[in-house]
Amino acid sequence: MISYLQFLIKSTNQHGIHSPYVYNYLTKGLYHHKKEYPTAPTKSIRLLLSSIKYFQFQTVLCLNTEISTVIKNHFQNISLNTSDNYDLIIIEKLKNCESYLEQMHNDSLLIILNTKHQVKKNVLYKNHFTLVIDFYHTLVFSKRKEQKPQNFFIRY
Repeated sequence: MISYLQFLIKSTNQHGIHSPYVYNYLTKGLYHHKKEYPTAPTKSIRLLLSSIKYFQFQTVLCLNTEISTVIKNHFQNISLNTSDNYDLIIIEKLKNCESYLEQMHNDSLLIILNTKHQVKKNVLYKNHFTLVIDFYHTLVFSKRKEQKPQNFFIRY
């Protein structure tokens, strides 16, 4: 409970975002599309589905069969787990993320679900990613070359 209160103090919504990429992702992607998934079992899954819709991802790596089924139920045209270069990689533990870095490209996202804020600060600031968005329950990472290195804490 204390970690969540600390998160709330340092977090913001779209009005505190100074990155056009992140602002558009929040307003046109997450906030706009989250009403389309009212039956999503968790906030993390709703965020994931909204992200797929907004970015129109085509290749997704997801090793969790339940989440893969949810994705396939909403997006029949997505190629799941059949590529070497993914638009979206979904994992459930941060310690596993480094093995997937080679499969990401400039416009890829790595989403770590259900973190429950188990992440240590030193992991957030690794040199692998230029963008880290912490939603408390979910983390989003990007390697965009045109993005200056930034970390955001967003209420969602």
